[in-house]
Amino acid sequence: MLSCLKDTDIKIDKLRPFYAAYKASYFADCNQEHLKSIMRKFTLVEFQNLHAEVAYDKIKEWIASSERENFKGYVDDFTLPQFKVWQAQLTVTQMVEMIQKITMVKLKTIAASYTAVEFKPYVDDFTMDKLAELLTGFTASELKAYVTTLTYIKLKEMVNTHGLKSDALKKYEAAWLKTFVGVGAGTMAHLTNIFINQASAQISGGHDTAIFTAFINGNYPGTAQRRGAITSNDNAAPISHVHYTLY
Repeated sequence: MLSCLKDTDIKIDKLRPFYAAYKASYFADCNQEHLKSIMRKFTLVEFQNLHAEVAYDKIKEWIASSERENFKGYVDDFTLPQFKVWQAQLTVTQMVEMIQKITMVKLKTIAASYTAVEFKPYVDDFTMDKLAELLTGFTASELKAYVTTLTYIKLKEMVNTHGLKSDALKKYEAAWLKTFVGVGAGTMAHLTNIFINQASAQISGGHDTAIFTAFINGNYPGTAQRRGAITSNDNAAPISHVHYTLY
């Protein structure tokens, strides 16, 4: 009956109680070689406790995962009560990625600062690479304090939309970034539109080199003649300081 599970690393006496308890479940549903690798790590009582606390389908996923050999170590290191709570919120794939890219050491510090429910949005909303980078620059407690000031929605904008990394977030600080709106429509209109301000007799706008040059030379839409001349151009990348005269 147990011939399919023979293995020099597992004595048949150890397999019998596992088989008796889980013949209709794990032994029927899981890859036999994968299951044996799990049995090498757990005692029957430990496995029974795991089965009682963690969803059956998620244990099966762990048995099938590439991290099955380390599974017991993760459960022991994180503790079963903590593992139960976090595995209830996250998928097995998310847990594996977190352990691989963020490390179990950092995951334990995260669990000390966040509940699993609080941290789940981070795992759902950021790629694991971005989340790992954030937790390289911030400790879990620092990140939580930072987001308390910045707000979580603003953190997503800064990281996912603007591509800021932890060093930039720290440099500009949460209070300043909280009110940051970037270049609004009015500012963008001023940068790209151009006209002569009659009150000052100076050009207003046109902070794009191509637009400014076309306007001066009479090649800008709505300008049929040359409007002036560039007298000097101080190129100090990325800013050009242009001196001009109008006709």
